[in-house]
Amino acid sequence: MESNENEFNPQQPNEHRPEQSAYGQPDQHVTNPSFKSKLELTIFSIEHLREIAKWSKFLAIIGFVGIGINVLGLGFFFLLAPNMSPFAAEGLNIFAGFAGFIGFVFIMALYFLPILWLYRFGDNLKKAIDMNNSAELESAFGFLKKHYKYVGILIICFLVLYGLIIVFSMLGGLFAAMGTL
Repeated sequence: MESNENEFNPQQPNEHRPEQSAYGQPDQHVTNPSFKSKLELTIFSIEHLREIAKWSKFLAIIGFVGIGINVLGLGFFFLLAPNMSPFAAEGLNIFAGFAGFIGFVFIMALYFLPILWLYRFGDNLKKAIDMNNSAELESAFGFLKKHYKYVGILIICFLVLYGLIIVFSMLGGLFAAMGTL
């Protein structure tokens, strides 16, 4: 009789048997095969998570509205009122305003994904609590992980950019001072 790899076989040593997740699938995230988690959530923890789900969805909706208002406002500023834009005073045409608009839309697009993931976190967390579903809870925390990782990388990029701006500004000031001596 042949044995399936995923079936429990008492003669098979633990290190050769794949860990099973709560869903009956081999768990590929377990690094220590002797680690068995029986984490239980108390009523208070569940209520805290329920409130976190509400606030994360609220913040995400506010973020979506903010992105929409910014894009519409900037569209009005650069496209519909070119005489009022900062480019009009310098005699630049509408294409410069359009380029600024596209740049700002790109920046708003950078903020869209983490807001979307925050919304999905809140939505999946609410479903997980309402249905007592571990798969939904795992999915919710996956979206939260994506959110934090993306925001962290974005902050690192901005810090590097700010650092480069400061260094080049200081170098520019130094060269300008040296040229006037």
